[in-house]
Amino acid sequence: MERNEDNFCFNGIGMPEVHDDLEENLTAEVGGQWVAVFDGIGGLPRGEEASYLAAKTLLDEERPWTEQDEQNYETILLQMLKKINDNITSWRKDRKITKMGTTVSALKFGQEAIYGLSIGDSRIYRMHDGKLEQLSTDHTFRRPGHMKSALTEYLGKEHQAEFPENSFFCVPYEKGDRYLICSDGLTDMLEESKIKSRMEQPVEEAVTSLIEETIRMGADDNTTIILAEVESETDEVQNGSDAMQSESDAVMGKQIEYIQDGAEITSEEWIMQLQQEKYRSFGFEYKNWKNENLIFYRTDQDTNEKHYYSNFVGIVRWADKMLLSLPKSVKLDQSEGYLKKLEMLKVYAKLLDLYLADVWEAAERNQKCKPKKAPWNMVSQSVEQWCAQTEKEQADTAEVQIIAAVKFEKVYEWLLGWLYGNQISLFGEKVFFESKILDQKEININECQNNVYSWKVYGKSGNGIQDRTPVFKNQEKKNIPDIVIEMDKEDSELKNICCILDAKYCGWDGESYILPGNADIYKQFFYQEQFVKLYSKQAPEKEVKIYNALIFPDYMGDTVRTNKNKEGILRLCAVAAFDLHKDRTIGIWQVNLQKLIEGRISSDEEVQKRMQKNCRGITESLIKTGKDFLPMRTK
Repeated sequence: MERNEDNFCFNGIGMPEVHDDLEENLTAEVGGQWVAVFDGIGGLPRGEEASYLAAKTLLDEERPWTEQDEQNYETILLQMLKKINDNITSWRKDRKITKMGTTVSALKFGQEAIYGLSIGDSRIYRMHDGKLEQLSTDHTFRRPGHMKSALTEYLGKEHQAEFPENSFFCVPYEKGDRYLICSDGLTDMLEESKIKSRMEQPVEEAVTSLIEETIRMGADDNTTIILAEVESETDEVQNGSDAMQSESDAVMGKQIEYIQDGAEITSEEWIMQLQQEKYRSFGFEYKNWKNENLIFYRTDQDTNEKHYYSNFVGIVRWADKMLLSLPKSVKLDQSEGYLKKLEMLKVYAKLLDLYLADVWEAAERNQKCKPKKAPWNMVSQSVEQWCAQTEKEQADTAEVQIIAAVKFEKVYEWLLGWLYGNQISLFGEKVFFESKILDQKEININECQNNVYSWKVYGKSGNGIQDRTPVFKNQEKKNIPDIVIEMDKEDSELKNICCILDAKYCGWDGESYILPGNADIYKQFFYQEQFVKLYSKQAPEKEVKIYNALIFPDYMGDTVRTNKNKEGILRLCAVAAFDLHKDRTIGIWQVNLQKLIEGRISSDEEVQKRMQKNCRGITESLIKTGKDFLPMRTK
């Protein structure tokens, strides 16, 4: 089957690198963003990769333009074209491909005007005062004896330092103006008079009509169009996007809308913030870890209004499409209180439920991404129901919101583990592991008694979790979760040492980020409680002593080809024990955790003081309700 070589940028999303077809209208309000269409050159190899690389580069470089940027728009657009061109040529050279390329036609909706660029034969039209005008210039020439013109310009040429002057343009905002960006699959089939007549219809009807007419005319090429209407003389634009192909792509079958994060921040500002910070899929970022608040605000210089942003955000993607943004926790300024937090969690919970249903529906129709089973087959309640139940059971609003946030985080972490097929969870009084390659589902942590006084956690570079080095000295299996409990039966003073590493959360890029304080406290005492029960049951003659509480994250295994600086994604937490009276080197891949505890924990007394300081107030409540938060184990 032929690949779909079209791609697009719309509302901060694009098509994945390898995709077949999408039959879907996507609509949204867009401000300050790129909307673009890319058409991989069919006569050259790897056209779909070229269009994907171009779209990805444009999205990765997305940022709000300053007033100076808009004044120097041609320079900014030229730099963007060079960046895309360099990325394509570099990718091609690495794979020893002779030639590959793509067209691009894009609009940037700035504060003062609309800025456009176009290379190749994908076109940009404007409908103004009832007249249809082509803003872009076709970079083609007519070959004798050929029906189709040949391209003179495209992205992917080596040593491309300059681009034609007619590649860029700028037009003012005019209320009611419409802009059409389309690949040649449309313009090869329809005359401009037919395009004009259909653009006079309402936006979504116009998109549908254009696609249907293209099909009726016998189109044999992929067709992608974006239609935008200026609703006011600002950067508020309504868009309709449709990519017409022969088969529907299961993963891209639904568009889950972005939501606004609290009353003070609009969805456009929220999306812009995410794009500006370049959040990556299945990862966590804590933008300013020195700031304990997870929401910070910026004051509008003109109106003096506060706009709030979330510091700590998880992004769920599927096939490179951003489906939904999840705040790990939300804490407004003390002056604002906690009034909006729980309502915000409820809305995100609905989206998470919708996401899970959407992923499963897509997987059912697409064997390539089919998971083992639907995730909520293993959970008795949805996320939304969990939040509602927590609110009903608790009276104190602030405490309710803390617990709801923690519960929400736990479900989200569980979801990540499910997607990657490598899950650890505590269920009842047992520790369970779910893994693609691990046949032993239940492990007694006390079997690790030979691993006393010294231990290291290693991850082996490679393309998957199969390359993992065993953690336990007395275990031969690979992919054993990083749970180490040291037991010294000979030293009566030490007996059992159970430490939960908690203060830092290591991201997939090897950096460390501080977790929200409330979540730290919850996880500290919840996991301590569980392991006290385990020890008491399995070794009743032993005294259980817990010296410290820190979360040490486990990892899900490599999801992309790795190098020495990026070994995989870390997830959830691993429980580890170490002797506070001995010198230790604690490491995972290139991350040396010795630095994380250096200078912080020097004695048992200091540990106890630190724990007491962190406990305050909500400890017992979190322990009491902790069982309700457990992810259910897989069968």
